[in-house]
Amino acid sequence: MLEILKFLPVLVLGGVAGAVLGLWIRRPSQSKPIPQTWDLKPRLIFSAQERHIYRQLQTLFPRHIVLAKLPLTRFTQSANNEKLKYWFDLISNLHVSFAICTPIGRIVSVIDIETSHDPGKRSFIIKHAVMQTCDMQYLTFTNDDMPTLE
Repeated sequence: MLEILKFLPVLVLGGVAGAVLGLWIRRPSQSKPIPQTWDLKPRLIFSAQERHIYRQLQTLFPRHIVLAKLPLTRFTQSANNEKLKYWFDLISNLHVSFAICTPIGRIVSVIDIETSHDPGKRSFIIKHAVMQTCDMQYLTFTNDDMPTLE
C-alpha cells in the first residue's frame, strides 16, 4: 500500500495534465469577431507589367480563357480522399500568376512571373511537381526575362 502512495502525486499530476491536454485539443477554434467598421479599400489586381502580360496572353490565345492569380487548390484535387488535408495544407497558400485554359475550363498551361527566379525555392519545387503530375505546361519568367509577343 505504501508503494502505491509513493506514486499517487505522479498519478494525480498525470491525470490532471491529461485532462487539460484533452480539453485543449478538443477546444473549438475561436472565430475572429466580425468588425463593426471595415478598415479596407479596394486595390488593383494587376501591376502595369501584369496588365501588359495579360493583354499579350489574350492576343496569343484568342480561343482560350486567361485566368489570373489562381490558387492551386482551384484547379487541382487529391486523388486520395484520406490525404485531402495533407495536400490542402501543402498547396493552399500557393497561386500562379496566369493560367491558360480551354473554354470548358481545363488548364493547359500555367505561367508564373517571379520576382527572383530561384529554382531551389520551395514554392517553385512544389508548383513544378504539381504541374508535371497534372500534365500541365509550367513556364516561369522573372521580370527581367519576359518574352515578347513575337
